[in-house]
Amino acid sequence: MRSFSNRDRFVTIIVPAACVLGIVFAFLSYNKGMKPTLVPMPIQIQNDIAVDIKKSQYDVKTLTKLNLDGLPELALEIMKFENPSRGEAHLLSRLIQFAKSNGLGYIAGEWGLTMTILSKHPTRRGFMVSTHLDAEAIHVGSKNAIDSLKLENEALVWDRSKGGVGLDDKTGVISALFAAKQILDTNADLPFNVHLTFTVGEELGLVGSSKSPVEVLLSDVRECMVIDRQSSYINHRHVIVEYASTPLTSDPLPPRSKFLNDISRGVEFAGLPKLTDEHFIPSGNLADALEFRGRWDLEVVAPTLIADEEFDGEKKAALEKLMEEYKQATARYSRYSVMKKATHVLKSVKLPEHLEFEVVNLSLDYNEQKGEIKLQELYDTAKIVLGTMQALAM
Repeated sequence: MRSFSNRDRFVTIIVPAACVLGIVFAFLSYNKGMKPTLVPMPIQIQNDIAVDIKKSQYDVKTLTKLNLDGLPELALEIMKFENPSRGEAHLLSRLIQFAKSNGLGYIAGEWGLTMTILSKHPTRRGFMVSTHLDAEAIHVGSKNAIDSLKLENEALVWDRSKGGVGLDDKTGVISALFAAKQILDTNADLPFNVHLTFTVGEELGLVGSSKSPVEVLLSDVRECMVIDRQSSYINHRHVIVEYASTPLTSDPLPPRSKFLNDISRGVEFAGLPKLTDEHFIPSGNLADALEFRGRWDLEVVAPTLIADEEFDGEKKAALEKLMEEYKQATARYSRYSVMKKATHVLKSVKLPEHLEFEVVNLSLDYNEQKGEIKLQELYDTAKIVLGTMQALAM
């Protein structure tokens, strides 16, 4: 498997592969009897992605110096979508419109959507921001709550007595789009491609991330930040570095991996309080980050290492056994048990650059029970995303 480093590789290698995998995925899913989560949608590729190829003079050191312009309107628009699980199609269509209007390449299917902001001068594999499109709090009657949404005192507020509006995870969608808009509006030329991924059915059991063409989506991703989860659980914003006893990064403990330290630097670039040890935590829950971690290890890394004749024989045998267990695992928790074992085997393996991958889950600070979300929180989250990119670029 190869990673692309310029537009030619993207169009000639990744795009065709995406088409093939996407079509195969749609066929297999249908024939396994998986109920579609969206209105039927063929895999779509937008190829006119070389927009303004002149060298940008933008300094990435100022990437986080954004303002609130456009955020209130964007936030209100996205929050107005009704997006229950199995009902994300309208929101997904809006995101495809965003990709098209900005000349971005994208891959869309029943698993969700990935759009890409291509670097003009890439020097390394890319960075991915991921959120999910469905909302657990959206249910019958939620339309009344959504209709009551309005901007007031630098916040989005609604009538809580009428239900929830789906902060989990439309807040992540808003933050990701606002960060992308900053990159596009300033013509920032980062030294890596930026991928924005939006999955469906997360609240139903990580449906989108478990069914996405992960080999294509992550082939150009060295680091991934999933934006999800509310901080009100532990009273401050945090970064999940482990799910279900499975480490998401190469070194979640101090002194930590470079990626985690780059996130800390990114928070400082954003002008926010410094992260400490208490901000990097494990979680017993399940989330898209775990699917990305485990699937990359077992569907890409393990097969590649096994095919290498010079790879350690004992570790090769262990991975072959785990891959067989993975193929036989049908229950979710059985799959995650195998993923945990694979992470343990791979921990001592020095991987080539094109196989390295780390992912974290970034929380937001909100509580849907209060009937409001501060615009500042969405703004700060976007700044952390941009600050992390700034740190990675330096």
